[in-house]
Amino acid sequence: MKRPILFVALAFALVAAGCSGMNVNSDFDPAYDFGSLKTFAFPEGAGKGTSGVGQVSPLVEKRVLAEIEKGMVAKGFSKVSVDQADIVVVPHGATQQKTEVSSTPYAYPYSPWYGGGVDVYQYNEGTLIIDFVDTRSSELVWRGSATAVVGDQPSEEKIQEAVARILAQYPPQ
Repeated sequence: MKRPILFVALAFALVAAGCSGMNVNSDFDPAYDFGSLKTFAFPEGAGKGTSGVGQVSPLVEKRVLAEIEKGMVAKGFSKVSVDQADIVVVPHGATQQKTEVSSTPYAYPYSPWYGGGVDVYQYNEGTLIIDFVDTRSSELVWRGSATAVVGDQPSEEKIQEAVARILAQYPPQ
């Protein structure tokens, strides 16, 4: 009689595990000389709810920009004005409500547990994209992204993890 309860708990854990975790990717221009980059800037209006990250909240945007700046400085970059920068670092972000449906069949025909059920889980998925745009050519040269389950607003810990994991993929190998 404990088997169906164990099965339901295991199925729920697998669904929850499928919804958690962070998917991180990056892409880049293989012909670009990333070794020449020393300075960066954020776009005009960044930190004022106009850079694209502010779709969630201007406060989230400020946290994202602060984490990116910390990560870029740790990589040896200097923050300068846009007209002096080698690259402009442009963050984008959004959240989207997702729904996951799973069925749980029970195969115990001579027990009260015979049948099955359907479980519906709703959660918010957040995506953060960090673009590096060359200031001379105005072309995108590197992009990193992270997608993870978040609450109504991404927590500070999720923002720190996302930015750190994205920037860990720079410079491209």
